[in-house]
Amino acid sequence: MNAQWRHRYMTIEQEIKLQVEARTNEKVNEKINEKLNESKLETAKKMLENNIPAEIVAKCTGLELSQVDKLKQV
Repeated sequence: MNAQWRHRYMTIEQEIKLQVEARTNEKVNEKINEKLNESKLETAKKMLENNIPAEIVAKCTGLELSQVDKLKQV
C-alpha cells in the first residue's frame, strides 16, 4: 500500500507542478503581450509626431486605425 500511496502522491505533486508552470507561463505571456502593445503605442506616437499619416501608422504597427486616431487626439 505504501507504493500505491507514493505513486498517487507523486501524480498529484506532478499535476500541481504542471498547473503552476502553466499559470507562470500564462502570466509571462501576458506581460510580454503587454510590453509589446506598449511598444507599438510608443512607436505609433513617434510616427504621428513626425506627421506620418494614421493609415500608414496603423499598417506599420499592427494597431487598429481607431487606436491610432485616439493617439492623435491625446
